[in-house]
Amino acid sequence: MKILNLQSKFLTQVLYKSFSNVSSQFAIKKSSSMTPKEVVEYLSQHIIGQEQAKRAVAIAYRNRWRRQFLEEDLKKEVCPKNILMVGPTGSGKTEIARRLAQLSDAPFIKVEATKYTEVGYHGKDVEQIIQDLVRTAVRNAKANHKKNIENAKQIIEQIVLDQIVDAFLGPNFSNEEVRNKKREDISNNLMDDRRITVELPHDYWERVNTKGSFQNIDEFLDYIKNFKQGLNPKNDQQRLTVKGARSQLYQIYEEALEKSVNYEKIAIRQVEEEGIVFIDEIDKIATSGEIQQNQKSPSADGVQRDLLPLIEGTVVSTKWGDVKTDHILFITAGAFSMSKPSDLIPELLGRLPIRVELQQLKKNELYSILKFPKYNMIFQQQQLLKQEGLNIQFTDEAVKKIAILAEQANTSLEDIGARRLHELIERCLENISFDAPYLEQKDIVIDQQFVDKTLQKYMEKADYRKFLI
Repeated sequence: MKILNLQSKFLTQVLYKSFSNVSSQFAIKKSSSMTPKEVVEYLSQHIIGQEQAKRAVAIAYRNRWRRQFLEEDLKKEVCPKNILMVGPTGSGKTEIARRLAQLSDAPFIKVEATKYTEVGYHGKDVEQIIQDLVRTAVRNAKANHKKNIENAKQIIEQIVLDQIVDAFLGPNFSNEEVRNKKREDISNNLMDDRRITVELPHDYWERVNTKGSFQNIDEFLDYIKNFKQGLNPKNDQQRLTVKGARSQLYQIYEEALEKSVNYEKIAIRQVEEEGIVFIDEIDKIATSGEIQQNQKSPSADGVQRDLLPLIEGTVVSTKWGDVKTDHILFITAGAFSMSKPSDLIPELLGRLPIRVELQQLKKNELYSILKFPKYNMIFQQQQLLKQEGLNIQFTDEAVKKIAILAEQANTSLEDIGARRLHELIERCLENISFDAPYLEQKDIVIDQQFVDKTLQKYMEKADYRKFLI
């Protein structure tokens, strides 16, 4: 009688392969060692101009990589240099932060400072920022964990098959030809009704199947090794058919994969070490000294003070566990059109040591935004209308004209930066987009005359509105 023993080397093999995939998804990516120059080059594929801002975030990104190689005591002392970006709306502040988060696959959240109120007032307090950041990280970790489980299922099937072969021939049977033939017969269900004795250590798997019982993969594998050394003798031997044994073994492995690694704790660790919080409209909670003396707003001065411990470093309790914010990178941004950075309380301003100013976008930058990013606005519209069978081409003169009109509109009306281009492109293609399913002419060229004609009324309104009070 052959006994199929779960102490087999295959157990460690499958679990190590599967869980190492999960671990690699969420561990700090020491292999992501892009230099500041490479980071700037990556950002430049999506963001035109604003070199100072791109250099600042590139250095911050590189410093996070550098920190991983420090001694533990020193690592705890090295905190990220938080950033304050000052620039008009539509100049690329949000896009820089978003692309940086994509580059590192880090937990990232964008919030607006005006959505929060001082603790004690009705509304959301700033600790909700960390709650939302962890929620995002846990959701992503769970999704990736499921993907790794799906990938591991094929490995599990092969491991179970190998162990069934061992039950018949013994683990030390060396004739590969015979082993392969037996393996093929079992795989093709030709031996489903044959009976074997399997050893099912339920006491051992009881802990494995308790979610969160392991902090990391190494602890789990150590436990596997202890069992392998015979420290858990309470095993249940059952006489089963080959079909039944395959089913039970597969179920045991699958449950272990799903439950023994706590992806929530992995997500919290990633938030603490790699998290990025982008706080937009920070200028809206900046108040001058005169206003601060006359009235206290729960959405302004109080919020700034509540942000202080969050940015400096504190512990926030979440439903998934406590989160230390010491090494979360905070990037704040604001237009400061009605205020200035010095209107922020000094304590908060001091916790944003890196200050960069983004420049107003002129026609040359607006032209480049339309032409050079990989998935620029024109390309997006071309691909959308291509689904209707239309081939839309823009002449270079047309693109330059749109950039000129965007600059004029930003000057005459409110300056919304590159967002103005979205409006002009949509207006330019409005009739074509509406009639696209019915157009007989499939090849359409957008030239300067077409742009002048379609945007004439819009620009006339813009010229008129600049005289309104």
